[in-house]
Formats: sequence, C-alpha cells, structure tokens
Amino acid sequence: MRTEISKNIPQVKGPVSDYGNVLTKEQIAEIDSLVRSIWAETKNEIYVSILDSSMTNTSDLPDFAEYMYFSWPYISRQRGVLIVLAPAIRRVRIVTG
Repeated sequence: MRTEISKNIPQVKGPVSDYGNVLTKEQIAEIDSLVRSIWAETKNEIYVSILDSSMTNTSDLPDFAEYMYFSWPYISRQRGVLIVLAPAIRRVRIVTG
C-alpha cells in the first residue's frame, strides 16, 4: 500500500496547497497570511492541504496524510503540523511531528 500512496503524494505548493480547487484565491491568501503570522510569532509551521477526490479514499487517508507529512521536506519534524482535508470523503486528518 505504501508504494501506491507514495505515487499519489503531490508536491507542496506552499503553506496552502489546494489540489481540489475548493478555495478562492482570496481565501488561499487569507489562510496563507494567517499561517505565516503564526510562523513569525511562534516558529510553529502549519501547512494545509486540500485533496482532490482522486488522491485518496476513506481507508487510506490516515496513511496518506502521514506519508505526505514525512515526504514534504519543508515541514519541521519538531514544530510542524499538516492539516489534510478531503472534502470528497468528508474527512480531515491532522498530522504532527
């Protein structure tokens, strides 16, 4: 299963990666600004990823989110948080280091 998951891991676009095209540009900019202000104040890194419906399913979302977290080189393992939203399957997964 790890091999299948690793093939679907997308590249990080920035603090907000909307692969499902759910958010408007304004919404992305607002979340991005909020995340960057948290980084500046606390040094905690927050990434938000909104998945396309073809990227995962209910059963593999936990593994997919964890693999995504550890595959993205930008996320600090000590101070990083990845919030993965999968609107098509109505699931959210939060992964921390």
